[in-house]
Amino acid sequence: MLAILGAAAAAATDWGYRLLIASQGVPNLPGGYWSRVDFVTVFMAGIAAAALGGAVLLGLRRETAASLLLAAALTGSAALGVLAIFSIGLALLVVAALLALAMAGCSSTTGWRWLAAHLVPLAVSVGVLVAGIGLTGGW
Repeated sequence: MLAILGAAAAAATDWGYRLLIASQGVPNLPGGYWSRVDFVTVFMAGIAAAALGGAVLLGLRRETAASLLLAAALTGSAALGVLAIFSIGLALLVVAALLALAMAGCSSTTGWRWLAAHLVPLAVSVGVLVAGIGLTGGW
């Protein structure tokens, strides 16, 4: 249930971000700005999709696979939340908290193998975020 709430919150934050940008009404910004907005929108949609996939897998009792998807969504949401703290960051940190609580409910959340396996989605999520920001105009 918490994973579904996290997915819904991520989708709502994505929608709210687009509305926030559209409400600013500044059409003459450089192209790099709009490509960054598009990247952030797609990245947040990926967070929502990964959280929803994790929720489905939790429902199917595939907790290991679910925790991998939830870890990717959690990490992406937390990383983007810190970067966007003065805009949509707080909402993304709430999403991350919901996903962390959903992951805590998984029975297979202990041991060094679990930790090692979850470094991969962490690295992929943060790597995609860093690459996307770098390719859409840099820091």
